[in-house]
Amino acid sequence: MDETVVTRRRVYHVAGFDPEPPLAVHARFSRGLGRFGAVWSVSTEVTQPVVEDDRARWRITSDGPGWHNEAEFHLFRWDDRITALHRRPLWRRIPEGALALADFVTGGALWGYFRHSWRYALFFLFPVLAFLGILALAAFIGVLAAGWSGSALIGGALGLAALLGLFLLAQRHIHLGLLFDDWIFARHVMRGRQDELDGRILAAGADLAAAARSGDCDEVVVIAHSLGAVLAVQIVDAAIRHEAEAGRPPPRLTLLTVGSSILKLGLHRAAKRLRDALARVSACESVFWADVQARSDLINFYTRDPMAAMGMPGRASPLVKPISLRRLLSPERYGAIRMNPYKVHCLFVRANDRRAAYDYFMLVCGPLRAETLIRAQEGAMGLIGADGQLCRVPACDGGAVPAPADARLDAGAKIAGTDGP
Repeated sequence: MDETVVTRRRVYHVAGFDPEPPLAVHARFSRGLGRFGAVWSVSTEVTQPVVEDDRARWRITSDGPGWHNEAEFHLFRWDDRITALHRRPLWRRIPEGALALADFVTGGALWGYFRHSWRYALFFLFPVLAFLGILALAAFIGVLAAGWSGSALIGGALGLAALLGLFLLAQRHIHLGLLFDDWIFARHVMRGRQDELDGRILAAGADLAAAARSGDCDEVVVIAHSLGAVLAVQIVDAAIRHEAEAGRPPPRLTLLTVGSSILKLGLHRAAKRLRDALARVSACESVFWADVQARSDLINFYTRDPMAAMGMPGRASPLVKPISLRRLLSPERYGAIRMNPYKVHCLFVRANDRRAAYDYFMLVCGPLRAETLIRAQEGAMGLIGADGQLCRVPACDGGAVPAPADARLDAGAKIAGTDGP
């Protein structure tokens, strides 16, 4: 029987394709932590970040009446790789981006997007159509210039200049350059061309396994957003293989993929390396894996079991968890961002401004196991009172028992919780 009340937690966060540096992530996290404390009547503190080449880390303490939680937060770094992609010259990014988009069409991924989420297919087609429009307009300008000047060389030069100028304009207003970089990176990962990250993934996997084995924390959670879910699966797979090579049992872990882009790559015929890792993670009984999805997010595959969608049904993993992003925010705040797909997509890893069944910060630094919160229909809402007190503890039979008078548990204390998967 597993502990349901958690006093010490290790969290590994793998962000999506976002070049935000660690100090900016920490600043936003700190602001969100303050909002979390106000929403749940919880006292919180966060340390300054320690930034390393492959990670950034900080500690969070959270307190409510009768409970205490300490979380060590590790941010897996790949922002530097995203920045390096973005800083490359346009003469490399434009053809590579076009090649990447074409690869996902010819590799069968686009057809898979239409089968499993037509909205995601439209998201994929947006940069394709934008780029085709830019090409057509640049070609038109080049033809006009050639006719006016009587020189094909002048027309070609002006057409090329128009292409670069229009691309820069689209990069400024619709982030077309970042979208191209996103698909370039996705293609590299899909085809196993991520040498610069493989070492970090293996190191993170070994660290993850050591944390689970050490007994220094009650729970080890990996939370991955968007394209970061693809890297997180590889990290968890690396942890499983690390322990197997040492002759040890697999680590007990919780993997939460939120707003996941696993099928972005997994539906491509060439994504064998990713599918092999997914098969090992899904088959590992010591890993609880939940895939959190939302209808209002255009950039995920709502209600789709990623394993079944790839034709890889196995044991009951992952647990598909639909949530409502609209309920995380006040109507005014949600209304202000609802037309911005990127901001809506990021709500999975932002602070709520009201209590809801899903709360990122409750998973990171709350008093209950992440698996317990994911399996509970109302999350923490029915378990934590208006004053922040832990009122009930879910029992193994799906019911609940009153919380102990003091949930400041010693490391060895046991409270009835949900069984593993």
